[in-house]
Amino acid sequence: TTKAPLFVDEVAASDKAAREVTAKAPKVLRKAFATVLCDDGDALPAVVLLMSLLRSGTDAQLVPLLTPRVSKQPEEILRMMAPSRVKPRRIRDVRWPGFTADNHCRYARFRAFGLSGFDRVIYLDADSFVVAPMDTLFKVDRLGAVPGAYPRSLSSSLLVLKPSIDMMENLITRSEAQFDPVTAATVLENHLDE
Repeated sequence: TTKAPLFVDEVAASDKAAREVTAKAPKVLRKAFATVLCDDGDALPAVVLLMSLLRSGTDAQLVPLLTPRVSKQPEEILRMMAPSRVKPRRIRDVRWPGFTADNHCRYARFRAFGLSGFDRVIYLDADSFVVAPMDTLFKVDRLGAVPGAYPRSLSSSLLVLKPSIDMMENLITRSEAQFDPVTAATVLENHLDE
């Protein structure tokens, strides 16, 4: 057993030693997988995605982002899946001039940039299915995306990102200014091109 310090000098020395050990310890990366549920119809695909992530062996938090059209029942089911790992969050709609019931979820994925409690987030569309571990993607230190169908384009179905409230607000502001029906990937590409 170790003896408790008796004098102020001993306390200061033990505090200094503790700070040095803490400074040398590698920083634990706070990481999460996120997806968006646009309405109750996304509940089953999202459950399948989240189960595939859990089976992949990830130790990351799983954060389903729920728009206002997702009812309480799917939210409760998601919470029961793995209570310590699956943490659903309610999000607001991203409204834009062409906003309708059919395309209400077009830019909701940009809310993943607002998960500021994490160092890295991997966004996946709710209808994705993971067949192998993906945690190595958390090491990507910049925005990452899957290439799109056209040269110099990207797909926003998988995004590796550093959460940033400023980035989220910038993308949402750009989305709210869209009069043409452009994809979330196009809004992101335009932002990156500037």
